[in-house]
Amino acid sequence: MLLIANLQTLSKDVTVNTTTTTYLIGLDLGTSAVKGVLLDARGRVCAEASAETVLSHPRDGWVEVDTEGHYRTVCDVWLNH
Repeated sequence: MLLIANLQTLSKDVTVNTTTTTYLIGLDLGTSAVKGVLLDARGRVCAEASAETVLSHPRDGWVEVDTEGHYRTVCDVWLNH
């Protein structure tokens, strides 16, 4: 599932010395992994990260994602990569 939010929320202006640059962050929260990408204002990839999500199989044919674990995986991709 690709989450698309208001670009105002996803964009971040960063000032380094006297130059301001806008970056966009994209997150893909899938059932097997969370992927993140950081793009500059021209759409060039500046950084990428991913981390696997933990799935449980409580019954045959069932798959569950622990929401708190999924959140921690998003934070891991967001903050640590």
